[in-house]
Amino acid sequence: MQRPLATVIICGLSGSSLFTLFITPVFYRIFVPPLPESRPARGVPPGLTEPLPDASATEVVGLLEHLHQRGDEEAVARFADATSREFARVVFIVKAAELLGFVSTPLHMVVLTPEGKHFVEATPDERKSLWREQLLTLRLFREVYDVFQRQPDRGVDSDFVLEMIVMSMPYENYERVFNTFIRWARFGGLFAYDETTQRISLL
Repeated sequence: MQRPLATVIICGLSGSSLFTLFITPVFYRIFVPPLPESRPARGVPPGLTEPLPDASATEVVGLLEHLHQRGDEEAVARFADATSREFARVVFIVKAAELLGFVSTPLHMVVLTPEGKHFVEATPDERKSLWREQLLTLRLFREVYDVFQRQPDRGVDSDFVLEMIVMSMPYENYERVFNTFIRWARFGGLFAYDETTQRISLL
């Protein structure tokens, strides 16, 4: 009694499978134009803005100086023990230093990069300049900097930057990222922030 229904089902499934696997790709290849080839900017995947780890500039500098005293490298866990910090906190600091290009993290080690070694051996003024240069390699800082260049007074309201953070990092804590953004920018002498007017300006 169910043989006709089963025949229709089996033939339908077989036919749709053959159509999907062989006929549709052929028609798609013939009638749909190929997508244009585009090469993203080096080091920055398209549409990606690097989230800023919750670590202060002082903590990052402390990590770099510690590594320099230990032969330019050390295990992450050993650094946590030596500085009496929680391991989760150390991870944020290491990620921040790596994002800025001052360290690399092969396996469970933290190793100073040439940029990091240059930073540690530099004078305070040179450190500020090097920090500022590394900030501008990050997409968020670079985009805000470009916006400032187009403003007559070289400044924007903090809400503008907060909106950029929310749009580019929807899953991050935007207030925490904003605080890190301001702290890093101040350390490098890149931007100034007036808490009273809540306005960010280019230095």
